[in-house]
Order: sequence, then structure tokens, then C-alpha cells
Amino acid sequence: MTAATPTRSPVTLTLTESIVGLFRVLISGIPEGVIAVTGRTPSGIDQGFEAWVRCDTLRDDWIPVPVLTALEYDTWSLRAHVGVRETAGPRVSRVGALMVSVPLGGAPIVESERLSSFPLRPTTLIVGGEALRGADVFHLYALFALDHPITIEGPEDEARVLELHQELASAIGGVPPGDDLGALSVPLPGSLIRQARGRELATMLELDPSRVYTIDQIQAASARRK
Repeated sequence: MTAATPTRSPVTLTLTESIVGLFRVLISGIPEGVIAVTGRTPSGIDQGFEAWVRCDTLRDDWIPVPVLTALEYDTWSLRAHVGVRETAGPRVSRVGALMVSVPLGGAPIVESERLSSFPLRPTTLIVGGEALRGADVFHLYALFALDHPITIEGPEDEARVLELHQELASAIGGVPPGDDLGALSVPLPGSLIRQARGRELATMLELDPSRVYTIDQIQAASARRK
């Protein structure tokens, strides 16, 4: 198995540091709740993996056991969902980071020019893919940590967060977020991307927890790129 080969070298982190680093970006400023981690096999037939990572039990030196077990099983394409839930379930209660997914096409070696020239550098950047039925569909996933998490109390709040994601996607040339906030997700570092032409794994390219932004900063940067 190999990590996807991007144009720049990935950050020098262990798998544990990469996964925990991703979780910490997702829960920026959120002390309690759970992150959903879901998985499916490359065939797309088995989509039964689901785990819940508690924000208040996250530690820097270990991968949560259900996630580690799935990684060791070595057949799952695992994804961490962007929105934090109060409890295990579909409803997102808070959002600690905004995400944009930039398609790369059939190879993970193409840099996104629009992302590179975006005024703000992402807090973390991951190269991954869909890994469905052997399809070679790669994406760069950029996450921008927020200085204050957004609380979701009703449909209007959810629509507003989706609008923020849409603004980012339009500015950077990313995939539109759709209409389901709970479905937004990023590949877990070390997780399977594809196996049709050699097994490749999702890879964290950048991680800088000091890159934390206000909503106004992200909106201003997005507006300048439209």
C-alpha cells in the first residue's frame, strides 16, 4: 500500500498525529459532542461501518479504538463527518470548521491552482478520493478552522452554514456542498482511496492548528475570488 503521491511532500506526522489532528480541527472550540466516522468498501456494496468519536475523550497519543480497528481491517474507505453531533445520530449541532472539496480528476498529483492562490491557507489539507467501484476520482479536501464554532439550532442555521460552504466552493472551484450538512465529510488519513491500480491511501498534506479564521475573514477571502 502506498500513500497518494501529491506534488508537495506531506507533513511529517505519524498516522495517529494525522488522524487526531484532523479530529481536533473538526471540533475546534467544541468541548462536547461526537464526530461521526463512516466507511464503505471500494465495491460500494458494504456501507455498514459507523463509529462515533467523543470530543471529550480525544487524546493526542491514540486513535479511537473503533477507527483503529477499521483501519487495521484494511478494506474500508473511511470518512470523518464535518459537523459535530450532540449524540450519535443524524442531526448536526455545531460546526467547528468549514470544508471545500476540490476535484483533481484521475490522478492525485495535480495541484489546485485556485486553492493555492486563495488568500487563506487551510488549517489542514488532505488528498483523498471516492474509491467507489475502482473509480479514479481524487479530491483535495481543505478545512478552515473557525475561531468560534457555529451553533445549529434550526433549519435557518443549517442553511446558513451550507451557504458558507457554497461560497468557499465557488471561490476555490470546489464541489457544491449539497443540501445535507450532516453528509459533508473528509477522508480519514491512512484510509483506502482505491485498489483498482495499486492500493493508495488518503494522505494529510498540511496541518497547522494556528490557522484559525473568523467567518468574516473566510467570506472576505471568498468574495475576492468570485
